[in-house]
Order: sequence, then structure tokens, then C-alpha cells
Amino acid sequence: MKKYLIRRLLGLIPTLFIISIIVFSLTRILPGDPAAVLAANEEGYIDAELRAAIDKRFGLKDPMVVQYGRWMGGVFTGDWGTSIFSGVGVFEQIMDRAVFTVQLAVLAWLTAILIGVPVGVLSALKRNSITDMVATTFAVSGIALPNF
Repeated sequence: MKKYLIRRLLGLIPTLFIISIIVFSLTRILPGDPAAVLAANEEGYIDAELRAAIDKRFGLKDPMVVQYGRWMGGVFTGDWGTSIFSGVGVFEQIMDRAVFTVQLAVLAWLTAILIGVPVGVLSALKRNSITDMVATTFAVSGIALPNF
């Protein structure tokens, strides 16, 4: 069992590395230019000097490898940057919302346990009856619903 866990944990390293490259690449490939949005004035014209200052501040003219290294360094140190919209740290915003996410997940889990276990036991006790068919239909319809 220990060998299996060690193998799985070691396999996690290249997987996370590949996922980090994909996430970083997607943020650079997506259309739109946040620097241009920040540099635009009320009329929508882009101030070239302000644009150059933004590029320099965020290191947008650096090679991609340097940008990726800086980004990964921030990920490992917990410095995920500051939101350009709110001015608050990204990590702090995620932690603020994590409390509500965990509460929702726990409530959903408890609801599923409180409904699923009794319905499953009832279905098992009354196998191939109308109760079993109703419970099975209820379960399958719950799985078939979209998750939004």
C-alpha cells in the first residue's frame, strides 16, 4: 500500500506541472488585453506611455519562460497578485469566498446523506417493488439534472 501511495504522489508532480503550464498558457492565449483596458481613457483611446508603464510593471514584455517562473514563484509563495478590479489580493479574495464554498459543500453533502441513505436502504429492503422503482427513478433523475 505504501508503494502505491508513493507512486501516486510522485505521479502527481508531473501532472500538476503540466496543468500549471496549461493554465498559464490559457491566460496568455485568451483574447483581450487587460493592459490595454487599464491604459484606455474615457474615450477608449489607449495612452501609449501608460501602456508601456503597465507592460513594465507587470513584466508583460519579458519572455514567456520568465513570466511563467515569476507566476509559479507567486503560486508557491502565496503571492497571487492583486486584482486589477478591486485592488484586493487574489489569495485573500479566494479565502474570503472559501468559507461559503465549504459551507455549501457540507450542506450539500449532509442533504445527500440524509436523503440518499434512507432512500437507498428502503429501495434495498423493498427490491423490485413500486417503492424501489420510485426510489430508483428519483436517484437517476437527481443524477441526470445539470449541476448549475
